[in-house]
Amino acid sequence: MKELEQQKDTHPETIENIKQGDLLTIQKFILLLNDFHYREFASNLKRDRALLPLKLAAAIRQQLPMFDTPDRLCAKVYEGSEADAKKKFHQLSAYTFRLSFYLACNYPDYLSTNIQRIEQLVNNGSAAQALLLAEAMLEIAERIGDFRSQIWCTNFLIADANLHRDTLQAINYYKQLHQVMENESLAVQLQNRCVTDATNEMVPTNTEGYEKGLDYYRQYLDHESLPVRIHAMYAYVSWVNRYNTNYFQKKEDLEVLLTLEKLFQLHPYLVFPFLSNLRGNIGFIRLHHAPQTFEGKEKQKYYIELEDYYDKVNFTSRFVNGGHIYLLAVECSRLLGLYHSLVHRSDYEKLITAKDKESVAKCLAKCQQMMELKVERKSNEIFRVNLQMLYGGFLLLCGDQQNIKSAISELESLLISYQQMSLRTSTDSTFMVLMIAYFSAADYEGCAHTFMRYNKIKKKKTIYESNDEKINVYYFLSQWLSTQRKQYLNKLKSELSRNGEGKVTSGFTELLHHFGIDLWAE
Repeated sequence: MKELEQQKDTHPETIENIKQGDLLTIQKFILLLNDFHYREFASNLKRDRALLPLKLAAAIRQQLPMFDTPDRLCAKVYEGSEADAKKKFHQLSAYTFRLSFYLACNYPDYLSTNIQRIEQLVNNGSAAQALLLAEAMLEIAERIGDFRSQIWCTNFLIADANLHRDTLQAINYYKQLHQVMENESLAVQLQNRCVTDATNEMVPTNTEGYEKGLDYYRQYLDHESLPVRIHAMYAYVSWVNRYNTNYFQKKEDLEVLLTLEKLFQLHPYLVFPFLSNLRGNIGFIRLHHAPQTFEGKEKQKYYIELEDYYDKVNFTSRFVNGGHIYLLAVECSRLLGLYHSLVHRSDYEKLITAKDKESVAKCLAKCQQMMELKVERKSNEIFRVNLQMLYGGFLLLCGDQQNIKSAISELESLLISYQQMSLRTSTDSTFMVLMIAYFSAADYEGCAHTFMRYNKIKKKKTIYESNDEKINVYYFLSQWLSTQRKQYLNKLKSELSRNGEGKVTSGFTELLHHFGIDLWAE
């Protein structure tokens, strides 16, 4: 900041002399931020170590209410005005505006604070400043998709044009106002249709009903308004995700999903209604239902990017929510897939990688943090159920006997507390983790008791075959180890032969090898 004070231009343009077209987009953006929003924006740049964008933003802010020319601003940031520096400067300017993503997610109405500023300027006789502010606000509002601010600014500019008898200008603004209001209405209509379609009454019972739903959204996929286009794509993808069992195997459906994701990447500064989570929901849909588009390291990279997104969305950490829980579930599933057959071993500490061990600790801490939050609505109680199940899973993955026993206690408490409540699809996951925990504690009686309870409750329940397989395998193995009865080896062999001898997972193969069991020996 001291450097900026020393560099402060002695001949900047004043707000009265400068024209709207003379300002860079980033200058207009910084001008429109109140002190609070600027501090939030700058703090986020500092946290992400975006040092050059921070330097640019600070240089602009330092000069207000006056402005540097682009060349002067370039010289302040890059200490030179050569052609190469100018090219880098314009790239930096565009990039810095893209980083307004943080404000778009957490304070989507940040432009609205300028309404009071404009009114005060007009009433204090500073009409030129008010007009510049309104025109800048309208331009940024159009860029970020803020319909409310566009409507207010356009109405203000219409009134100003009428006041100065500029009829042609007023007519042009009226046309613009009509279009904005139409786009806003259509966006709301699409949002409402998307939510309505999510109710049970709207579930299509046949292919015709399913296609009819898609046809409604298709008509807006190429709309000239970017926000309308995004809402249409979001609704389309949500419809496919909800009712098509093949998910995104159709090329057309996958293209809509990938195009929508690309639009979010290209326009991170777009704003949507506060507390909405379009970006996050689309991320989950791709992560969960479109594995053909990414695998292995790419899938883990996408998970990390989605996790980073949620770390920057403030309101999601203030209540128990599906977004964070789904991310935890994805990681818990991955880690259990890798280590479920190793947790029981005394050398487990050496078998889990340092990176995965760190992930377990991080997820465990996140679960603990979220479990301290109050569930204010009964409809969110299912989130608490899933959260407690995941907490037990991460305790198990810690590997030491104390944490394994804590996992058992946590999961038993969950089953007792919610025995009158439908656990939905988390039922078999809870029993699966509990079964592995009892096995890892060498409590084979606990395995038998868990197996009987599971078979009693799973009737008429939707279960995942993978979870069911693990529950059966660990039960049969535990009973073989405790009784040495050959019948359990036969059942174990039958269970593992579901998909053929050659398709037994490496985890189960390693588990059997550890106990010296060869089911297919002659």
